[in-house]
Amino acid sequence: MKKILRDQRGSTFIENALWIILFVLAISPFLVTLATAIGTKFTEMASRINSIGTP
Repeated sequence: MKKILRDQRGSTFIENALWIILFVLAISPFLVTLATAIGTKFTEMASRINSIGTP
């Protein structure tokens, strides 16, 4: 039992996973804002292209 409790390999994996989760949660609001802005720009470009029409 003491050998199992002294083994640190699993805790390193869990620590790294927690850092990755924290990073993703910190970045996600910025990515949502960026995606919304890009979607708005694509909509504006499509409406400009449609307003030109075909000759």
